[in-house]
Amino acid sequence: MLLENIPLLHILSTLVWLLHFPLAALFIGMGLVALISRLYGQLDREHHRFRLSDLLLERLPGFKSGLLLLATLGLNLWVLRLHYPALPIPFLYWLVVLGVLASGVWLIHLSRYLFQRQFNDPFSYLIGFIGVAQIAAVYFLILCGAGLLLSPETWPLLGQQPLLYLSWNGVAQFGQFMALVPTLTAGIVLLLGRLGDNPCENFRRFTERCAVVVALPALLALPALLVFGLNTAPTLAWSWPLILLLALLIVLAALVALVLVQPLLGGGPARSGLIASIGLALFPLWVFKTIAGQAVVLTPYTLDTSLLYQKVPLEARLGTASKKPVEKEEKAPKIDLARGERVFKSICATCHAWDKKVVGPSYASVVPKYKGNVDSLKDFIRNPAKINPDYPAMPNLGLSERDIDAVAHYLLSQVN
Repeated sequence: MLLENIPLLHILSTLVWLLHFPLAALFIGMGLVALISRLYGQLDREHHRFRLSDLLLERLPGFKSGLLLLATLGLNLWVLRLHYPALPIPFLYWLVVLGVLASGVWLIHLSRYLFQRQFNDPFSYLIGFIGVAQIAAVYFLILCGAGLLLSPETWPLLGQQPLLYLSWNGVAQFGQFMALVPTLTAGIVLLLGRLGDNPCENFRRFTERCAVVVALPALLALPALLVFGLNTAPTLAWSWPLILLLALLIVLAALVALVLVQPLLGGGPARSGLIASIGLALFPLWVFKTIAGQAVVLTPYTLDTSLLYQKVPLEARLGTASKKPVEKEEKAPKIDLARGERVFKSICATCHAWDKKVVGPSYASVVPKYKGNVDSLKDFIRNPAKINPDYPAMPNLGLSERDIDAVAHYLLSQVN
């Protein structure tokens, strides 16, 4: 069974992400800085800008790296489907994502090819910028998908409300990724300024100024983006590993900023190797931080949800489907606790347990408040509202009146 291998696949997926995100950052960061440096160099005839652009384009990851980028992304999307078969994202969607990424990588390399043959025309710049934009757009979609893993209660509604895919937490994750990209790129720029046995002093100073312009705004924005991501994640996702990794990211970002501005304050040359190393180290910390939040939210209770998301009628899921179509459902003449138990086990137990928090609060802390007031409990099940800010809002499950009545009485019957 494939499911028996999922823990091993999860480890493999994490290792693949550790390789994938820095490689994607190199395509975006080196491509964008090369294009902007060349464009400004063409405007002000600054030869250092052309030299930096040429060096970045020469060392831009090649087609083999592009194939590796596509292969690692495809592998992880496949693992994602194995882990979370209930996540209703169609296979065609992932094919489009991979196609856009492949197109972006090809356009960047086409732009490099044209520049290396001295075609410094607007078309060469345009296709280069479009390629970078396509790759960035792919990671916006991927990280919005990662935000969905923190809110499994929204999965049943994605088919009817696709805009739920664009979560604020996903936007925060994308902002964090795009803030890490310039940090790694700045380290590469500084290393390029020290190439050769006798590097040009003026060019070295130019790369130091360029690195500050590229990375410092992103480093200053990173702490705010990390806090924003924490604030938009459900409180259930908060854990000590998550908080510690977030704090470590902020400390390292501050350290890189201090090392970057050191030459401007008369403190000697920037430590290019240190900046590049820390810029690279920020990615695994960020990946582990993201996984730490998902590991707390996605418990076995929330993963075993295949029945909830099957596109079959509720009656069929409960094993009580009628052989003849019923035009109008009548309210049950008596309390049907057996039916309520079936609704509870197939629907409610996805996000709730009696004695502990899962996605929602424990029933032991909530249901007793409705004792003697079954109508209020039925009203809440019928039209759920966000009450406790520590938990995500409960979705409207679209239960029939008969099922609402049965599960409400069943829940109250379990209260001692």
